[in-house]
Amino acid sequence: MMLVFRKGARACTLLLFIWAFLVLLLPSLAAWKRPRYILIIDGGSSGTRSYAFSYTMSQSEPLLPIFQGIPPSAALAKVPRKQGTGMYDRVETQPGMGDLLADPSGIKDKALQPLLEWGKASIPQRLHACTPVLLLATGGARSLSKENREQLLQVDPRRGLFLSICLYGVCQGLGSS
Repeated sequence: MMLVFRKGARACTLLLFIWAFLVLLLPSLAAWKRPRYILIIDGGSSGTRSYAFSYTMSQSEPLLPIFQGIPPSAALAKVPRKQGTGMYDRVETQPGMGDLLADPSGIKDKALQPLLEWGKASIPQRLHACTPVLLLATGGARSLSKENREQLLQVDPRRGLFLSICLYGVCQGLGSS
């Protein structure tokens, strides 16, 4: 009788382990296959540009994400009107942040807000809270004063941009000194 109980206990423990694996671990493994998003804003001297990407984790290389660009046409109605015609099909506001130095609130309203609205329309709403937004300080944003740069980082999430915005900071542009 004791031997039967042990076999039953082992079977029960094994079933409990399998159940825990299926309930706890598999959903997190499936989450790696779900697309995630990132919004990158490039504060340049001639204009401020926005790039959105979706990415999933590679199945063959678990630490290597696979990125796919989101085209401006994903939310065409939200693409800001450009003053001139650009060489590239991209989401851009003009003039650059450096040209708006006299109007710091205009930097948010004229340069950033339209780009954030496009990003909001291009990224699924359920993922807004976990979508990072990076502001790269290339030519235009680098010329802002320290106070104006800090003001840019004080984004109020209640303004309806993203539920909780993750603005990592003003970073040095790639390839610049």
